[in-house]
Amino acid sequence: FSDRKVPQDQLLDLIEAARLSASSYGLQPYKIWVVEDKAIREKLAEHAYQQPQIKQSSHLLIIANETQIDRIVDRYFQHLYQQKDTAEGSIEGYVDHIKSAIGSQTHQQRQSWAQ
Repeated sequence: FSDRKVPQDQLLDLIEAARLSASSYGLQPYKIWVVEDKAIREKLAEHAYQQPQIKQSSHLLIIANETQIDRIVDRYFQHLYQQKDTAEGSIEGYVDHIKSAIGSQTHQQRQSWAQ
């Protein structure tokens, strides 16, 4: 651990690398938040056993998995239809397959899948 501040360009590169990383079905079922505000970090530390890194690091990255899988799938394919100029609903069978495969998992299995 270092008290050195991570330069903004390196932070952006790190976030971009996470955005481009491979994930199951390409869904990236997680969110990344960057917390720099000291007051917010103080409050977060109260819920994280007062780990010193939370308050002392230059940036705090919070990575959390999504829990509403259908919404993620719908959002992903809506974006795909727009970006690829694909007729909406043309790959609905694949969409249904993904929702079924993930939807049949237990809560714990979904959490493991999203990580």
